[in-house]
Amino acid sequence: MWRKGSWERSTVLRGRSSGVWALAVDDQYLYSGTEARTVVVWKKGSWEKATTLKGHSDSVWALAVDDQYLYSVSNREIVVWRKGSWEKAATLKGHSWSVEALAVDNQHLYSGSGDRTVVVWRKGSWEKVTTLKGHTHWVVALAVDDQYFYSGSFDRTVVVWRKVSWERAITFNGCLAPVYALVVDDQYLYSGCDDSTVGVWRKGSWEDFGFDDTTVGEWRKGSWEKVTTLRGHSKGVWALAVDDQYLYSGSVDRTVVAWRKGSWRRAATLRGHSGDVWALAVDDQHLYSGGEDGAVVVWWKDVEGEDIDWDTLI
Repeated sequence: MWRKGSWERSTVLRGRSSGVWALAVDDQYLYSGTEARTVVVWKKGSWEKATTLKGHSDSVWALAVDDQYLYSVSNREIVVWRKGSWEKAATLKGHSWSVEALAVDNQHLYSGSGDRTVVVWRKGSWEKVTTLKGHTHWVVALAVDDQYFYSGSFDRTVVVWRKVSWERAITFNGCLAPVYALVVDDQYLYSGCDDSTVGVWRKGSWEDFGFDDTTVGEWRKGSWEKVTTLRGHSKGVWALAVDDQYLYSGSVDRTVVAWRKGSWRRAATLRGHSGDVWALAVDDQHLYSGGEDGAVVVWWKDVEGEDIDWDTLI
């Protein structure tokens, strides 16, 4: 993991030698989804393994977590784990192809799939609320906020869906490569594409301002006008995370870039992986990254606001 505070590496977590496709974090635990068909639950602070969750038929591609449950996906199944006891609460089957992405809010779980759909599940009863069709290729990225949820696809688009009515509000067109990652905060929507391009929009205009190579961008919630385009990677952006101060992007170029929100300057470039960076997660104290090399790496946050370029190879 990456220690937030000085961008120094705190520790490196390794389960098995398989790659880490997904990360999620809550107040007590860090979760890593692996190519070894398992979810490793790490106790924060001591960084010891609390347990390893087994029962998947393939790599664990995506994770999500809330106050009561951990959600993991493999192949066409979503497993709902009860936190603490780590027992299976439910197994959800509603897609005709592999599930690639998850998002969760207070009432619903959202799943995106290679079958080109997004399924909305009601938490607790685990009933399927609706199946949304708006993409022409795999849905591999999801994000959610109070009003909308967002889906990104290999068809190079981002769809904004209205919650409750489940209507499509708008589709962003123009990305030159698959959309691999989405995150959202109180002000912005951020997306990362396989060619490192992103569109930035303020709600209301929905104008296509064009896309540039080796960029990460954000869509400003409110008027949907362009805010900025961030350039800092040499290859595709496959993972994003965001907190109050920074946007973090993880790339196939093996780096993680921390971007200072507002000024959109690059605050740090973190080099700590020997393979592609596939997953990011963030909490109040740490930034976590995982990827092809099977490591989960942690840095402390830069509280001094210093712009640095650490080259700390594992």
